[in-house]
Amino acid sequence: MKLAHHCVDPEYQEKILDDLEMAGVDQLADSAVMLKCRFKVKPLEQWGIRRAYLRRLKYAFDQKGIEIPFPHLTVYPGAPNLIEASSGSAAS
Repeated sequence: MKLAHHCVDPEYQEKILDDLEMAGVDQLADSAVMLKCRFKVKPLEQWGIRRAYLRRLKYAFDQKGIEIPFPHLTVYPGAPNLIEASSGSAAS
């Protein structure tokens, strides 16, 4: 992936030393596909470059209609205690 030579912002172009190394899919999780990649940047510039990359990636996802999933939890008030129900004992 040619990132360093085609970066739109000259501020980041000077901080990136080499092209992005994309290792590919690292993990398939419940609500995520984890990709692994690596940048070669000047010392102490990794955090700013990472934030800029993630921001641009999010904008690209938004333009393509790709939503970032997040886990959902549904809580039902007044549901029976599953531990008590499975053990057969009730609280006195």
